[in-house]
Amino acid sequence: MKWIFIVEDCTTKWVELFLLKQATAKECVLTPLNEVFLRYGLPRRLISDNGTQLVSAIMQQLCCVLNINQSLIPVYHPQANPDEHKNRDLKLRLAMMVGNNHTLWNEKLPAIRFAMNTAKCETTGCTAAYLNFARKLRTLDDVTTDLRSVIHNDNFVPEFTPYLKRSERNMS
Repeated sequence: MKWIFIVEDCTTKWVELFLLKQATAKECVLTPLNEVFLRYGLPRRLISDNGTQLVSAIMQQLCCVLNINQSLIPVYHPQANPDEHKNRDLKLRLAMMVGNNHTLWNEKLPAIRFAMNTAKCETTGCTAAYLNFARKLRTLDDVTTDLRSVIHNDNFVPEFTPYLKRSERNMS
């Protein structure tokens, strides 16, 4: 995999990240159609940059057939792109998680997407997950907190408690 295709719901700030072998017009049309539109519903408006894949005849046909108004971001004006902030965030998170092992970057995307969708957004004051599901998603921090309370209450089988207490020290 070589490319990351990012889709963001501008209202909730929910992000989907897709790995693409090639960034062809066909892939850039089929990915949102199959993985986003047919899962969450058809948008009324699609905002995209002026990449050749996104202004292609196949994309225009899709928008026409599905009655989607495609708005293009002005050329050489990345500030108008609602995904530009997400792209910066994605690059930072990838760099932190990958470190020097650049061959495994694609394996980190699900965790990065989860982190992006469960982080509090400055604009909305909520997480994208909360705005989508009307509830807070349970995170690894919640599991760690839950596990610590169980360990401290000695609610486990006695044979496991020393092991769990060692694990807790490693979590800190």
